[in-house]
Amino acid sequence: MSVVVRPATAADRPTVERLWLMFRHDMSETDGRLPGPDGTFRADRLRAAFTDADWAPYLLSSGNRPAGFAFVRNLTAAY
Repeated sequence: MSVVVRPATAADRPTVERLWLMFRHDMSETDGRLPGPDGTFRADRLRAAFTDADWAPYLLSSGNRPAGFAFVRNLTAAY
Protein backbone atom coordinates (compact mmCIF):
# COMPACT_ATOMS: atom_id res chain seq x y z
CA MET A 1 0.00 0.00 0.00
CA SER A 2 1.28 3.48 -0.80
CA VAL A 3 1.96 6.27 1.68
CA VAL A 4 0.33 9.67 1.20
CA VAL A 5 1.90 12.84 2.64
CA ARG A 6 -0.33 15.88 3.07
CA PRO A 7 -0.42 19.03 5.18
CA ALA A 8 -1.98 18.34 8.58
CA THR A 9 -5.04 20.41 9.42
CA ALA A 10 -6.42 21.50 12.78
CA ALA A 11 -8.75 18.48 12.57
CA ASP A 12 -5.66 16.22 12.31
CA ARG A 13 -4.06 17.66 15.42
CA PRO A 14 -5.36 14.99 17.87
CA THR A 15 -3.94 12.27 15.61
CA VAL A 16 -0.60 14.04 15.30
CA GLU A 17 -0.53 14.56 19.09
CA ARG A 18 -0.95 10.82 19.65
CA LEU A 19 1.78 10.04 17.11
CA TRP A 20 4.01 12.66 18.79
CA LEU A 21 3.54 10.97 22.17
CA MET A 22 4.61 7.60 20.74
CA PHE A 23 7.56 9.21 18.95
CA ARG A 24 8.77 10.99 22.09
CA HIS A 25 8.35 7.80 24.14
CA ASP A 26 10.45 5.82 21.64
CA MET A 27 13.09 8.55 21.46
CA SER A 28 13.38 8.74 25.26
CA GLU A 29 15.41 5.51 25.14
CA THR A 30 18.12 7.19 23.11
CA ASP A 31 18.00 10.83 24.19
CA GLY A 32 17.25 10.26 27.88
CA ARG A 33 14.43 12.83 27.93
CA LEU A 34 11.90 11.30 30.26
CA PRO A 35 8.33 12.53 30.60
CA GLY A 36 7.39 15.07 33.22
CA PRO A 37 5.71 14.15 36.51
CA ASP A 38 2.32 14.14 34.77
CA GLY A 39 3.51 11.58 32.19
CA THR A 40 3.64 13.98 29.25
CA PHE A 41 6.63 14.92 27.14
CA ARG A 42 7.62 18.43 26.06
CA ALA A 43 5.40 19.49 23.20
CA ASP A 44 6.88 22.86 22.17
CA ARG A 45 7.68 21.59 18.67
CA LEU A 46 4.24 20.08 18.31
CA ARG A 47 2.64 23.39 19.33
CA ALA A 48 4.87 25.39 17.00
CA ALA A 49 4.03 23.15 14.06
CA PHE A 50 0.36 24.10 14.37
CA THR A 51 0.69 27.73 15.45
CA ASP A 52 3.93 29.24 14.12
CA ALA A 53 3.95 30.57 10.54
CA ASP A 54 7.57 29.42 10.28
CA TRP A 55 6.53 25.77 10.75
CA ALA A 56 4.28 23.32 8.86
CA PRO A 57 2.91 19.97 10.07
CA TYR A 58 2.40 17.02 7.72
CA LEU A 59 0.51 13.77 8.23
CA LEU A 60 1.55 10.55 6.54
CA SER A 61 -1.16 7.96 5.87
CA SER A 62 -1.31 4.46 4.48
CA GLY A 63 -4.83 3.76 3.35
CA ASN A 64 -7.08 5.26 6.00
CA ARG A 65 -4.54 4.81 8.82
CA PRO A 66 -1.97 7.29 10.13
CA ALA A 67 1.57 6.18 9.38
CA GLY A 68 3.62 9.09 10.71
CA PHE A 69 4.14 12.83 10.80
CA ALA A 70 6.72 15.42 9.88
CA PHE A 71 7.33 19.00 10.97
CA VAL A 72 9.06 21.38 8.58
CA ARG A 73 10.51 24.60 9.99
CA ASN A 74 12.38 27.70 8.83
CA LEU A 75 9.78 28.29 6.11
CA THR A 76 10.19 32.06 6.24
CA ALA A 77 14.01 32.08 6.25
CA ALA A 78 15.62 34.00 3.42
CA TYR A 79 18.49 32.26 1.70
